[in-house]
Amino acid sequence: MHAETPFMTHKDQPWEKKGASSFDVTMGSYDGAETCELVGSFLLSLLPKELEQNVRHYRDDGLAITNSTPLTTERIKKSIC
Repeated sequence: MHAETPFMTHKDQPWEKKGASSFDVTMGSYDGAETCELVGSFLLSLLPKELEQNVRHYRDDGLAITNSTPLTTERIKKSIC
């Protein structure tokens, strides 16, 4: 967790992040893509097994393919959200 703690100074004073969380991965950071892969894989592991074969992710995008009716697809989408 300390690897993602930002370190910045302003007028030779250390900057401290305000708020409860000290963990932050900024856009464009060196390990941002790896963090997206890790979180995306974790989210995929939470999906029901019957959806697992038809859902893929790449970085921060996801794609799901289904042969279900539009109503069933909408129900699946709501259950995932």
